[in-house]
Amino acid sequence: KNDNIYLNIDFMKLCLTLNVKSSSDIKKADTILKVIKKYVGSNGTIVIPIFNFDCVNNSYFDRKKTLGHTGVFANLLLTKYYKKRTFHPLYSFLVFGKLEKNFIKKKNFHANDENSLWKIFLDKRFKLITLGHHYNRAFTISHYLEKLSNINYRYDKSFDIKYIDGKKITKEKFFFYARKKNICKFSAITKECDNFFRKNNIFKYYRTKKLICFNLDLFKASTIILKDLKNKNCK
Repeated sequence: KNDNIYLNIDFMKLCLTLNVKSSSDIKKADTILKVIKKYVGSNGTIVIPIFNFDCVNNSYFDRKKTLGHTGVFANLLLTKYYKKRTFHPLYSFLVFGKLEKNFIKKKNFHANDENSLWKIFLDKRFKLITLGHHYNRAFTISHYLEKLSNINYRYDKSFDIKYIDGKKITKEKFFFYARKKNICKFSAITKECDNFFRKNNIFKYYRTKKLICFNLDLFKASTIILKDLKNKNCK
């Protein structure tokens, strides 16, 4: 109740596990959202990722129509709630609840810098909730922590796009923290880190039938990783 949550759902697994019945997938998604909103309450916030990675190469983004690559759940909700989508085309979110305006009004042109949306996640002590998969698949905040640490295996990359927001069409320049593939093959939570989080109660694990779920404290996890990035030559 009253929590701020970063929510990532495997829509099909959740519907099958809970036997969610409705006439369409859009209504199913909306039903799931309404149940969670009711539980969290008016003082809480729900943020759902709807990232689109094609915008970097195809130089195009439509806030209403461009689908995300972070699951069907957000794409189904987009059909009804596109005005609740945040600004940056690469890392955009659908936001519901008390902090909605804080996210929507922020015009961040860099996806990962110190003034990006990730700062709000930490300042407002968000919890990362995943239903149907491991939290690592949704731990994109790690790239923000890398940016804060000024690591050597990423760099600021710009991209220009045609940006459509309703009837308004503009040309915009955005940035993200790209990985140097010749130095770093991947950048994510390691098994060692996951074990550390588990032993120190940074996350809680639940299982309902075959549906695995995680509840992770983003602030505590990020504080640990940030300290590690600043003090070590991470590999």
